[in-house]
Amino acid sequence: NKIMKLRQPLRQRSFSEWEWIQCFTNAGFKVCSVQNFQNRGSMYGWIKKYNVSDKNIIEEYRSMYVHAPQIFKQDYEIEEKEGNVEYTTYWTILSFELEE
Repeated sequence: NKIMKLRQPLRQRSFSEWEWIQCFTNAGFKVCSVQNFQNRGSMYGWIKKYNVSDKNIIEEYRSMYVHAPQIFKQDYEIEEKEGNVEYTTYWTILSFELEE
């Protein structure tokens, strides 16, 4: 999606939880645990983390969140606050071990 490509340009694709599980189980591993986390992020945090100074990129980033489809805004809990855009990110950590 456009937002991820702008936020993290080196990321080409995000595998789903199911795709990771298939990949590892097909290689002889078993799932030990699945942990899901969520975190609040913000446009200002992204600007600082990646040292973004190009005002056009910043405005494009803000605009993508503000003009995103309603379902995206609901899923990621998008909020505008004093010029900043805040959102929720979701992470899954899987652990595997080799089956004997």
